[in-house]
Amino acid sequence: MDIVENIKSKMRQKKLSTTDISNECGISKYTIFNILQGKSHRFDYIATIANFLEIPLFYPEQNLESKSKIKLKEYFLAASTIEHLISNNKTSIITKERLEEFVYRVYKYILSNPNENRLYTAYAEGLLEKYTSKQI
Repeated sequence: MDIVENIKSKMRQKKLSTTDISNECGISKYTIFNILQGKSHRFDYIATIANFLEIPLFYPEQNLESKSKIKLKEYFLAASTIEHLISNNKTSIITKERLEEFVYRVYKYILSNPNENRLYTAYAEGLLEKYTSKQI
């Protein structure tokens, strides 16, 4: 079972609504709904909700694609690479949804190419160009 399914299950067990979670975690109920529907992969929000519901984030027995196992080092490497690229390119026009997708795609690239340290930056640069050209 992946982390989102665990969150849904725990919410049913405790009879909590998205509004209840929103009030307790300080995350909008629409963002929570998007997480529950698989439309958002914001790890910081998922971690906050999981922490509130006392759900562990790491399940070593599950494979990577289960989304239950997030490698923090690689996730934050993806996020900091993107932050660096965006600030260096003076890019300010990008939606929150695109940014979330951007981080997630670079994160997955880093995981699937662990020995390609220079390539993930080039991959991120290509994505940035793609996302910002569509946005403008």
